[in-house]
Amino acid sequence: MRKIKGIGIVGFKNSGKTTLIRKLTERLKTIGNYKITVIKHSSSPIKLDESKDSEKLFEFSDNLIGLFKDAELNLKKDKTPYNDIVRTLDTDILIVEGFKSVKNLPKIICINEIEDIEKLSDGLEIGYFSLKPVKNSKVKIWTPDDINEVAENIVERGFLLPNINCGKCNERTCYEFGLKLINKKVDIYKCSYIKDKEPISITINNEEVVLNKFTGDALKNIISAYLNTLKGIGKGPVEIKFELE
Repeated sequence: MRKIKGIGIVGFKNSGKTTLIRKLTERLKTIGNYKITVIKHSSSPIKLDESKDSEKLFEFSDNLIGLFKDAELNLKKDKTPYNDIVRTLDTDILIVEGFKSVKNLPKIICINEIEDIEKLSDGLEIGYFSLKPVKNSKVKIWTPDDINEVAENIVERGFLLPNINCGKCNERTCYEFGLKLINKKVDIYKCSYIKDKEPISITINNEEVVLNKFTGDALKNIISAYLNTLKGIGKGPVEIKFELE
């Protein structure tokens, strides 16, 4: 899978999650020509309209995916699981709202009160955000005035792991590998599935087949060698489709 700057935005109701995402997407668009995808999750039915903050996410995000339980409006129009969506994303930055239990990307915890940090912490947080200043805090709490710093942290520290727990990085789970990434004890490319550019990608029935570097390079070389024997073949993207029987 391609290298993506991923960040999760978690918090209880009315803690500023949507406000933070809206400001982040706007700021990220000004500091780089990033393609941004937002995945918004809710455990209850949601209907988006112009009177709600959620509608404002459309302005600066290139792709907005809604995963809503029994939704009145599901922006993706299907019920594809989270893991299947993120493995096939074509984006530079992924912002995920909700999914407190997801452990394959770093997080920003949005708080109403300082006690929320302990309730929501899983070790993957890179910072904390509040709509208003928080008194008596022993850690820095970002506010809307700090949006530049928040955006820079995402560009520098954001990541998205494949969430398959293959163990090839010598850690039992992607979560344990992520904890080391947060603490700068490993490099992202120790994960054999993360690449700056995919050598080859395969989808079967719209589901990506995950290849490691060795098998991906080997298959690409085999196909390239055959195509290079044909006349009139130039360089560029290659698309091959057939039915697997």
